[in-house]
Amino acid sequence: MFKSEKAKRFALGSLIPVIVLLVWQLASTLEWISPQLFPSPVSIFRNFYEIIVSGELMHHLGISVMRAMLGFVIGGGLGLLMGLFVGLFKRSEQLLDPSIQMLRTVPLLAVTPLFILWFGFGELSKVLLISMGAFFPLYVNAFLGVRNVDAKLFDVARVLEFSRIHQVTKVILPGAMPNIC
Repeated sequence: MFKSEKAKRFALGSLIPVIVLLVWQLASTLEWISPQLFPSPVSIFRNFYEIIVSGELMHHLGISVMRAMLGFVIGGGLGLLMGLFVGLFKRSEQLLDPSIQMLRTVPLLAVTPLFILWFGFGELSKVLLISMGAFFPLYVNAFLGVRNVDAKLFDVARVLEFSRIHQVTKVILPGAMPNIC
């Protein structure tokens, strides 16, 4: 009963994509659409198979993964550090947070042409765009995580006479982790 219901749901969910692919292939075969604009699904799958067999896909995929990891490490690391810094110190919040929040509202697509002008088409502009995309979510989550630490934990730290560094490492960071992760 369960397997047949699951198969039925899968078949119904697959119906529209299969019909779209069949109509697309038919339109390509009958040359109703330009193969330069919309190559047929069969030619797409054939080319996909060829780049897998040649090893070209894995080479380019490796470069993309390294670019994404580097961008995330840079942007995420800076966002995490800035979020913790701004969350820990009121003066830094007053100084930095308004500017960061203003920059956060600028769409990444609006900044992309500027990055290309400033840094060119090379790896630097790509890594910096990925970094910018990773910076803001981690900044906001770290900032809010620090600010949402339960006040009772600070009372306990005060009673136990924790130093500022112990408050940060034993109370604030563990308390902020649910928001950050």
